Amino acid sequence: MKTQLVATLRSIFTMPLVRELLTLAAALVVWKWYSSGLQDAILWCVFLYGLRYWRRSVQIWSHFPGWPFIGIAIIALLFLPLSTDAQESSRELVRILDVLAVAAVLPGLLQSREHVQKVLFYTGAAFTLALGADLVRLCWILKANVLTAAHEYEPFALGHSPNIAGAAAACSFIIMSIAASRYAAESPSAKKPAVILYFGAALINLAYLVIIASRGAQVALAATAVLAAFLFPRRHTVRLLMAGIVLLLIATAALKPEWINPRLKDPFSIEILADRDKVWTHTWNLSKEHPLTGHGYGHDVFKEVYHHSSPPKSRFHFNHPHQYWLNILFAGGWLTVALHLLAWPSLGIALLKQTMQPGQMHYSDRSLLLSLILLITFIHVFGFGDYPGSVIRMLLIWLVPLTLVCLNEQKDAMKRLPGAA
Repeated sequence: MKTQLVATLRSIFTMPLVRELLTLAAALVVWKWYSSGLQDAILWCVFLYGLRYWRRSVQIWSHFPGWPFIGIAIIALLFLPLSTDAQESSRELVRILDVLAVAAVLPGLLQSREHVQKVLFYTGAAFTLALGADLVRLCWILKANVLTAAHEYEPFALGHSPNIAGAAAACSFIIMSIAASRYAAESPSAKKPAVILYFGAALINLAYLVIIASRGAQVALAATAVLAAFLFPRRHTVRLLMAGIVLLLIATAALKPEWINPRLKDPFSIEILADRDKVWTHTWNLSKEHPLTGHGYGHDVFKEVYHHSSPPKSRFHFNHPHQYWLNILFAGGWLTVALHLLAWPSLGIALLKQTMQPGQMHYSDRSLLLSLILLITFIHVFGFGDYPGSVIRMLLIWLVPLTLVCLNEQKDAMKRLPGAA
């Protein structure tokens, strides 16, 4: 009887639809309930399972541009005792240890580009479900005031702020819109339901980005769209047409900003933006006190140092520098900044080289590489005006092994081409 029950359960859980739903539910927990006990349990289980393929993970990470990121991790550990508050820095590091552990084993778990594509799909699907539900909630509660009040209405759908939720919406829009274009290019008739589904998901995320009125996420997405206009189409005429459309939207935002984001016409809102120059300037001055090793990792360390150093008067209590590179400089000093300046451009250049290589490349492969380029670009542009924390930080960390897997697979594919050396 027990054997029959086990066999029945096994057959149910191995059904494709059930497996897909369970994976989507796990993805929703991982992204929606960030830093929860259930998320931690899922991530540690993924890590333990991924240890089976540790040789492949080591092999991929040890190749350039993987090793500069390993150097960043090593320097972070070596600098822990030098932190202004070593105990707090250690606690902060432990809080994201499961995220880093999964990043370490992802190259072994993901055996092909198709696996990377699935990770992006489940990420986009989880974001869309979480943000779509919040979109309905905000429209139902705020009604006519949704465009002006949604940005301040708690609780936020993802992360600790509306800007993080807006950034998640933009990332999901990138994933879903490229997926729609991929299915449309592969088989317009047979894949029509999938195209409609992905395109609808992209519109949901775009609508949420408009409703949540995050200026940083909107500007970053506009900049990413300009890059996409030149990278995606192969014909120059199509590139110019897409670039013209993007520039028209940017001009509209400049001349009639309230059409894009009502907060751009709000004097108090603009003052909030201007206040960030205070935290940027003071963080820069504080970083000069520990130029080589930084003050130490963690938002609590930043708050302790910043708010006990006579910062400029502001109506806001800053928990971080609101800037990605300033945060790296403050926490890890110029040595850590140098490693980041080696790691990220190297990763981006390697992606661009693979994408632009002459010869035949299947559209699904090229669109996947472009998805990674645009996601990394968006998060870094967003990071110039805000700190990409919580779920966006987690996504940025995991984009590194996802990219390394794709680069490794593409190198192997190029070696198999006739005439390859």
